Amino acid sequence: MKKYIQRLLALTLIMVGALNQPMVAAEDVINIGILQHVEHGSYNETYRGIVEGLAEAGYIDGENVNIHYENASGNTSTLQSMSDKLARDNDVLVAIGTPAVQSLANATTKVPIYLASVTDPVGAGVAQSIEVPGGNVTGVSNLGPIAEQISLMQSVYPDAQKIGLIYNAGESNAQYQVDIAVAELEERGLTPVIQTMSSTNDISSVLSSLLPQVDTLFLVTDNTTATAMALVGDMAKDQQVGVFGGSNDMILENGLATYGLNYYDHGKQLANMLIDHIENDTVPENTPIQYTETLELIVNEDFAEAIGIDPTGIKAPE
Repeated sequence: MKKYIQRLLALTLIMVGALNQPMVAAEDVINIGILQHVEHGSYNETYRGIVEGLAEAGYIDGENVNIHYENASGNTSTLQSMSDKLARDNDVLVAIGTPAVQSLANATTKVPIYLASVTDPVGAGVAQSIEVPGGNVTGVSNLGPIAEQISLMQSVYPDAQKIGLIYNAGESNAQYQVDIAVAELEERGLTPVIQTMSSTNDISSVLSSLLPQVDTLFLVTDNTTATAMALVGDMAKDQQVGVFGGSNDMILENGLATYGLNYYDHGKQLANMLIDHIENDTVPENTPIQYTETLELIVNEDFAEAIGIDPTGIKAPE
């Protein structure tokens, strides 16, 4: 009788453990292909949030899911070949960045694609609308709270009039954000001073011309700028110009302040959409695109001290 009770207890524990695991049979390991457009902090945090968000829900890479990750390092031709391979070999796809989702969408119209770190999915041509994407692409947009970021900037520099903006005009996501920022600045009676660039090689000359003309610098989440924040921030500090906006990771690297996205949580939010797809058979066609839920104030104290600003006085916009 004692042995019988022990066996029954062991069987019960096994069954309870099984209830806490996703309902994925051993023969049904899910292949998830993840394509990242370029290497920088925000994208890396997005990827980390996706993988760890899946793991927290019991979807462990190498066990019940296989994650195939590719990083194109900004190379367009590599991006397309990676997209073709990922689309061919996986059950569901994840795109980190606008060029990545466009490339994957060109590679397949059948495999579900979940986007992250894409500002304007409709403008990028991968969704018919935010509410009803209408195809095989949905996900989480990283459009930041631009109005709140400008309010933060004004709270630190209430007398600022000329606001510098730099971005790569070849990035549709950057242009979309700049259009929003310019309208917001002009509505507040501020003057946007805009310089565009085509690569990181242009940043030094662009900022040398722009910084002496402006009171502050406002950034959007532009991949070109994000990969060169060390230079952007150092040149702004030399001119004693505050740097606002952009992603949290951009400011943490070398800017003054922003009120923006936590990209790790952004990735975890996308992971939740993937889990819903796996467990409940949701499909991108009629799954609304979400916006990032977690926003936070980021202040770079070292940058603040370098330009003579008291970091303790910088508060989140109300």
